[in-house]
Order: sequence, then C-alpha cells, then structure tokens
Amino acid sequence: MRIITAGALSLSLLALAACSKPQWKEYDYPAWGFGVSFQAQPAVTDTPGTANTPHSFQAEATQDGVNLVVIAMDSQAAGKSDQDLLADIPDEMVRGSGGTVKSLVNATSGKLVGRDITIDHGADPTERARVFVLNGRVYQVITQTPQDSDSAAAVKFLDSFHLLAK
Repeated sequence: MRIITAGALSLSLLALAACSKPQWKEYDYPAWGFGVSFQAQPAVTDTPGTANTPHSFQAEATQDGVNLVVIAMDSQAAGKSDQDLLADIPDEMVRGSGGTVKSLVNATSGKLVGRDITIDHGADPTERARVFVLNGRVYQVITQTPQDSDSAAAVKFLDSFHLLAK
C-alpha cells in the first residue's frame, strides 16, 4: 500500500511540475546597453534607422495575458538634452496612443531617473511604461494589461529592466 501511495504522490508531483509556470530569465542586449527579464523567449526586432526614423530595437513577449515590450531607440532630436527628451516623451506617448494619463511619477533604474506613466485607453488594455533616456538613447519598458496595470507579471517585468555596465 505504501508503494502505491508513494507512486501516486510521485506522479502527482511530476504533473504539477509540468504545469508550473516557466521561470523568469534575464535577457541581455549589450549592443543596446540593457537587460530585462521574460518568462518566454521574446520576439526581437532590430530596425535600421532612415532619414525619417531612428534606429530602434524591440523585444516583446506575452505572459499571463500581459503584453511586455522593451523599445530602445536612438533619438533624432538634435540639440535636445536627455532631460528635454524625457520631459517630452510622456506627452508624445499619450498623443500617439489616444489615451489619457492616469498617473505620471518618477521612476529609477539604478542611478538613472526616468518616468513611470500609466495610460488609460478606456475599453482597451491599460498601458504602463517606464521611460529612461541616457546619452540620447530612449528606453521604453511597456506593459499592456487587460485589467490591472499592477499585475504581478507587469511589475516584475518593469522592475527587471536595468542598464548594463560598459
């Protein structure tokens, strides 16, 4: 009887392990100077710049119904300081998305100060983003959630973003 119980317990544990969520894994992108964590391999797109658009990089995955995206791009705003760029980006994000600002506060990644913005899109998923600018490079760490912009997956992703040491 003990052998049957132990066997059933072992099978149950194996079944639970097979159903468990994948672990978060850090993905580093040295050419763009940052790292971030995903549970699944992100889809990556590196788009060369043109006369009208900046060189950009995007890593994206969907986890637990939450869309997770990091966008890094070289600024084409000649003569603008990092602080000027950072001041302009939240308004540009809202204009480009058609939403309204739900909250806008300072955010940090290491010693780098940026902005944490939540954009309400009405019936569409809420967007929460952290935006940082360093040496003319803009980093946007974005989550889109159907209900709660503070979901565990969204917060873990936002908190995982970091700049790499050179």
